Amino acid sequence: MVFNDKKIPRHLIIQEDYEIRQRPRFGFLKIVILSVLVISLTYIIGLGVVQG
Repeated sequence: MVFNDKKIPRHLIIQEDYEIRQRPRFGFLKIVILSVLVISLTYIIGLGVVQG
């Protein structure tokens, strides 16, 4: 008995040569922390200039 070959969809095929992608250098969390730090520093400096 001969079975017909079924075509397997591409998204179900596991590729052996899977490359591990490097994560971006600046993540979203780092950008948020950096922006909060910059905003807080400018606020503190602004208060010092107004009161001085």
